[in-house]
Amino acid sequence: MPAVSKKQQKFFGIVRAIQKGEQTPTTPETAKAAADMKKGDVKKFASTKHKGLPNKVVQKEELDKNDKPFVKKLVGKLRSGSKTHAKQADDLEKAMKEETTKADLYKAYSKGMKMMSGTPAFKAHQEKIKKMRKDLEKYNDLLRRNHMNISGNLIDQEGKDFQFQNYGKRFYYRVFTKNNFSCGGRFYGHWVLEIPALARQFLNMNGRPTRQIDYSACLLHIMYSTLNIVQHTGKDLYAMVDEDRSWVKAFCIIAPNTIKLRDACEQTVQELGLKWNKKNEKRVYKLANLISKAHGEIYNAYFFKGNDNGQKLINHESNIANEVIMHFVNKEILILSVNDGFIIENRYKRELVQIMEDKWVKHWKARGLNSSKPLIRETKHLTAYNSPIEDIFDKYVPL
Repeated sequence: MPAVSKKQQKFFGIVRAIQKGEQTPTTPETAKAAADMKKGDVKKFASTKHKGLPNKVVQKEELDKNDKPFVKKLVGKLRSGSKTHAKQADDLEKAMKEETTKADLYKAYSKGMKMMSGTPAFKAHQEKIKKMRKDLEKYNDLLRRNHMNISGNLIDQEGKDFQFQNYGKRFYYRVFTKNNFSCGGRFYGHWVLEIPALARQFLNMNGRPTRQIDYSACLLHIMYSTLNIVQHTGKDLYAMVDEDRSWVKAFCIIAPNTIKLRDACEQTVQELGLKWNKKNEKRVYKLANLISKAHGEIYNAYFFKGNDNGQKLINHESNIANEVIMHFVNKEILILSVNDGFIIENRYKRELVQIMEDKWVKHWKARGLNSSKPLIRETKHLTAYNSPIEDIFDKYVPL
């Protein structure tokens, strides 16, 4: 077969010379071609006349289904900018609809990104990302230096002693979803998240007892805050529903991440470790009705709206948590994040409660909203002398 370009013919001319022993390999590519290809095939490529051949052939790579969502996202961002950016969005959208190549689209995309990179909004977004990374690095550095100061042990009523610590899981990472820093962002990775809730009550820091302090019904208060509804400030929102607290909590956490009522009901029963039967089906549907009456505003606004919706709510929680954490990290005080709560030395618990309240209010005020303030609950510390555990190995699964 003949060469299709002058560049290809020149390449195979070198390969042929190598095969004939007239030249040493010039590159790994020519050496491989000389070793792998038949001499007859190489000769056909190398003997092609240059007349009428292009210098090189550019392969056109057509758009595929994965490119278009990526471009649509940029189009949306451009439209939210100035009139000049809106015009660029029109050009990019037109290029996407027409029969074009990835190279053509990349040129339009690069032009759009260059325009966006100069906007205050884009620069602010980049600064936000840098700050999150810097905060997490500083937090993990504190944990690295103080890892051995976080420990705990369970002692049951028979005197069995079980130590827990996991050196391999001593850091946190944040998980954002949907390729969007406005979705998710919770802290994961540390071994304290993998031990039973009861085991956390035995934790010590620097040899001193700890306390776990949590925002109660955090997700529901976030929903009310986004709607600027403050009538339930300071209330136990789960207790407003006449049903077992664990059922109410499970349903309220699951429902914003589902699309259908039935999906939320089935997942709630599953989360509680129960079988899906007529009895539990009737109970969970009744629960949904009770929640819709007690919390109608957020039920209509947020329940069964899909995963993106739930993750955006979690993002508020995680950003508030980061601000609380960094207050103590900047003071070199150990603190552990546990979803919507924190573990800290007992001597700092009053300061933690105050900071949790302040950061909550500040987060919503910065968004022009009044906040529905959650109750802040404390979980007491346990020792070998007040342990409720009868048998460690019935209650605790080692890491």
